[in-house]
Amino acid sequence: MAVIITPVIGSILLWRRVNVAAAILVVIPMTVTLVISAYKHFMSSGPGNAFRFPTAERALFFRASAVLLVILEALGCGIGAWLSVATKRTSEGDRMVRNVAL
Repeated sequence: MAVIITPVIGSILLWRRVNVAAAILVVIPMTVTLVISAYKHFMSSGPGNAFRFPTAERALFFRASAVLLVILEALGCGIGAWLSVATKRTSEGDRMVRNVAL
């Protein structure tokens, strides 16, 4: 449940211009879900493995959804990482402008 709620809270904080907290609340849960789902759908030997799906007629849809899930989670991680880097650059630039103005 926390993995679902924290990116939503991060999005709200991003909208409210609290960028550092927003980046943290997006990157951490998206990274956790990326690792878990990649392991579960592609590396584990359990029933959730996309390559060992029992029925052939549904296997294509399951594989496509597993790949799409990993792609979207990786995209979320990338957006959060980009946001954290952009936030650091912006805050450093703001500090430099304030120091020059003084």
